[in-house]
Amino acid sequence: MGIGGRSAALALVGFVVAALAHAGDEPVRLQEARPVAPGIAAFPRIVARKGDTAATRIDRALEGADASVDGLASDCNHYKGWKRSIDVPMRGPRYLSVIARDDWYCGGAYPDTATVALVYGLSTGKPPDWAALLPKDFAVKAGPSPGGGVSDPVLVASAKLWDLFAKTSEAPGDDECNKIRRDPEGLDSRLSVWPDARKGGIDLAATEFPHVVRACGLPVTIPMAELRKLGFEATLLDAIDEAHAKGWYDKRK
Repeated sequence: MGIGGRSAALALVGFVVAALAHAGDEPVRLQEARPVAPGIAAFPRIVARKGDTAATRIDRALEGADASVDGLASDCNHYKGWKRSIDVPMRGPRYLSVIARDDWYCGGAYPDTATVALVYGLSTGKPPDWAALLPKDFAVKAGPSPGGGVSDPVLVASAKLWDLFAKTSEAPGDDECNKIRRDPEGLDSRLSVWPDARKGGIDLAATEFPHVVRACGLPVTIPMAELRKLGFEATLLDAIDEAHAKGWYDKRK
């Protein structure tokens, strides 16, 4: 190969390396999307470079998550009495996590709340494989609820992960919730899991708890030292550490 050919090959390699870095190892730039309705914030969209198929895939999933909200409008007087805010606990490297927090009173006996956590790999545009990222002895089963897709939260079933959630959530004087978390028999004990660069750890929440015990499933953060001790995947933890140090998260919260 001549000098010109070698130069062209090296330039191509450099381009590919840069593209791969952008696809996963850098933070993404986000832009706010038009609200679904007054008071109902939409998920943000990635400002993607041309040809970034992973970012395009994520944006389509977020669009689908916004569209699914429309089906709930008739249940809440066309959104009256319902508020949704959006948080971005991590926007790279490697992972994007976006959280919707709902607060509504649509008639009935009580108001209610909900948390919707969506996490995507920036190099693939798909939800992460939690079974590969959590310790092998956690015996993880993960996926959306039946009938769900990439626009729906991935829920993680793992007895050891639940024990970690219950232990971290333990609160003096909160006997009722402590008891429920220690023994959630009859309840949906799948967990929402997301990287939280702001807090520097991984958040766990029992988002599928029914209204009557919803407050017992609120998010808790597992700190980095505990995660490393337990054997969570180092590439995930290193990414959270980097995002925490560089401020790659929504600072408005």
